[in-house]
Amino acid sequence: MKINGNNMKKNIYSLRYGILPCFILALSACDILTPKSPAHESCKGIALDRLKHPESFRELTETETAPRKEQREVNLTFNAWNDYKVPMPFSITCLFQKGSDGHITDLLTIRWNGRPLRRHELDDIRQSLKN
Repeated sequence: MKINGNNMKKNIYSLRYGILPCFILALSACDILTPKSPAHESCKGIALDRLKHPESFRELTETETAPRKEQREVNLTFNAWNDYKVPMPFSITCLFQKGSDGHITDLLTIRWNGRPLRRHELDDIRQSLKN
C-alpha cells in the first residue's frame, strides 16, 4: 500500500483537529465533580473538626452505601498532616438514618480509623449537627 504526501497530511490534519480534541474533551469530562450528598458533607465536616491541621485534608476515596433501608453509610479515606507536617492516612465511617423529617440526618455511629467513638464524643457531635 502506497501513501502519498497528500493522504499523510490529511491523516495528520484529522488527528490534530478532529480526534485529538475529542479525546481531550472526553478526558476532561472525567474530572467533572458530582454533587455530594448531605451525609457525605456532614461526615467530611466531622473529619475536618477532628483534625489538628484541617487545611491539610486531602480526600483519597469516598463511598456511600445503604446497608439497610433508610440508612446511609459514608466511608472516607484521606491524608492529613501530623504535627511534623508528615501526611498520615486516616479513615472515617459515618452511619446515618432517616430522621422524622424524612431526610438522612440522624447520626447513629462513627468509626474513626476503624474504632468506634466514645459515647460522649458521639453525643457532642450529634449536638453540634443539630445546631
